[in-house]
Amino acid sequence: MSSAETLRFSSIFLPPMLLLALASCAHYGVDPITATELREHVAYLADDARGGRRVGSAGIADAELYIESRFSDAGLDPLPGSDTLFLDFSLVVDSFDRTATTLSSITPDGERSFAPGSDFRPFDFSSHGEFRGELIFAGYGITAPEYGHDDYADLDVTGRVVLVLRHEPGERDPESPWQGLRHTPHALFVEKAKNAARHGAVAMLLVTDPLHHDRVEDLRPSR
Repeated sequence: MSSAETLRFSSIFLPPMLLLALASCAHYGVDPITATELREHVAYLADDARGGRRVGSAGIADAELYIESRFSDAGLDPLPGSDTLFLDFSLVVDSFDRTATTLSSITPDGERSFAPGSDFRPFDFSSHGEFRGELIFAGYGITAPEYGHDDYADLDVTGRVVLVLRHEPGERDPESPWQGLRHTPHALFVEKAKNAARHGAVAMLLVTDPLHHDRVEDLRPSR
């Protein structure tokens, strides 16, 4: 499943800003960048050898080092307190290992396995690891005292897997006390997952609610 990875990364989006800055350096007596140099930079970064510069790949690592070298050549200094031009930050990568991701259920009718990518898909914020527990339905998975609503009010989900619905009560009802036709933050997948964890659940499974939805929808959007 996906996790947040700390990456060393000199932003690929900075070169255009750098090139503009260099182009304006002539005003201050610094040699301006030339068309030939521009072509060389673009040719290197866009070369097939970079492999599309996918995050975490060898291609983007090459691009990072190239950009760092060009920044150094231009005379740029690291930020105060740093000895490198690289900045570390956390990035959520939208991917999962299909060969290592499994989901199965055991019912009186027997055990059933589900196919990753077609029957289910982990969320980008899912953590690595295994979970096992009794499945319990928790409505929309929402605790919203400001709306007098709590799907966990009479449930003990400690150590269990909760099954929750997408969206929220009153969806598509302009007279809804929630936010009318707009969703509140309680409808966000990550908020439902956080609420499940706060109530002691070991995992959350989310399905499209049947109200106003007559077909299965893609669960990749944020709501």
